[in-house]
Amino acid sequence: MTFLNKVEVYETIVDTSLITQEGKRFPIAKGMRLNVVGFTTTEAFVISRMDKPNGFVRKTDISPIRGGSGIREEIIKEETLK
Repeated sequence: MTFLNKVEVYETIVDTSLITQEGKRFPIAKGMRLNVVGFTTTEAFVISRMDKPNGFVRKTDISPIRGGSGIREEIIKEETLK
């Protein structure tokens, strides 16, 4: 998992699902904004700033918000999850 220096806002470009660490799936509509804090090779780790679940979405299903600060590729911490 590679973590970003700060929360980056991404938007879903297709209807997708957020998958929690417990394996629950939550549908996410196209156009929804997500707070991304890190990436695996295939997924983005999304956190909620409200009382919604945290989890993973496919990297191919999201795009950075235009006009924002852009993608930050600086790494805070990198570790292998088991």
